[in-house]
Amino acid sequence: MHNFKKVCRSFLKISKKTEIFVHSNKKFKNENKKIKFILHDFKNDHPYKLTWYCRKLMFKQKNSYDVFIYCEDDILFTNKNFNYWLKFKNKCLKNNFNLGFLRIEINKKTKTLYSADQVKKSKFYTLIENKKYIILDNPHYAFWIFDKKEFNEFVKTKYFKFNWKLV
Repeated sequence: MHNFKKVCRSFLKISKKTEIFVHSNKKFKNENKKIKFILHDFKNDHPYKLTWYCRKLMFKQKNSYDVFIYCEDDILFTNKNFNYWLKFKNKCLKNNFNLGFLRIEINKKTKTLYSADQVKKSKFYTLIENKKYIILDNPHYAFWIFDKKEFNEFVKTKYFKFNWKLV
């Protein structure tokens, strides 16, 4: 719960206009009016599908916000990250790439950084205006960010409308 609160506080620092919609299968005590909790019942569905439940609301909101972010509860995204995205996203988009972020964790014993999602060194990168961007072999979608225009294109794709089934 501590990490979740830290993640929310970090998002709220990005802008005074920030609104957070938390989709959960657990009840939370909410004291911040900028954080809206949406409780989902999984009696007839698998809880792993929670990551897809926010999409109906996001689709309805597609013209209501300038930026759309999907973030799971344990991913810290800071104002510094947001400013980096703002600075470089258009350059990447002009070259048919969507700028994303590599999720990293810190090994508590050795204090080294590692990625749980990208388990081997990436073989691919692209140069855009003399800046190197890594192309991940295994992009993990526990976090994504789009501006309004990108998001409105995204909702038209099979990736947004993905019919996820458990094996």
